[in-house]
Amino acid sequence: MESFARDASLKRYSAASARRSGPDTLMGCLMYRDPKFSGLFNQFAARGGTPPSLLQKVIAAIVTVAVFGVALMFSVVFFAVVVTVGAVAWGYLWWKTRALRKQMRDHPPTARGMVIEGEVIREVEIEEGSGRAGPGRDRPGDDQPVR
Repeated sequence: MESFARDASLKRYSAASARRSGPDTLMGCLMYRDPKFSGLFNQFAARGGTPPSLLQKVIAAIVTVAVFGVALMFSVVFFAVVVTVGAVAWGYLWWKTRALRKQMRDHPPTARGMVIEGEVIREVEIEEGSGRAGPGRDRPGDDQPVR
């Protein structure tokens, strides 16, 4: 029954009357506000107070600069802590692997005839008069089309 009464009250307001009355009337007819939470909505509503004075603007600027300075200070300290922790971790690993590095220097690994990584350069000898007409044709009759 309540929703029917609310729907009927919505029909009473036309778009023209809502434009004449202002945005509060339009929002009032389109959105149901629970009276229990009206204080919460009024807390965030725009107030028709006086504009801030010059002193309030100066104080706001000073507070803004102070907050920015504190944030910058904490970011620099955080960066210094991260760099310090990284340098300590690198030093620890370098110190712990010194015996392994000495062993690798004294006894370098041998390939035992097996190439792990390398580059191959091959020279191809081409005989004159071989009838080679292009790539992939090794014999004199290879330039004939295949039937």
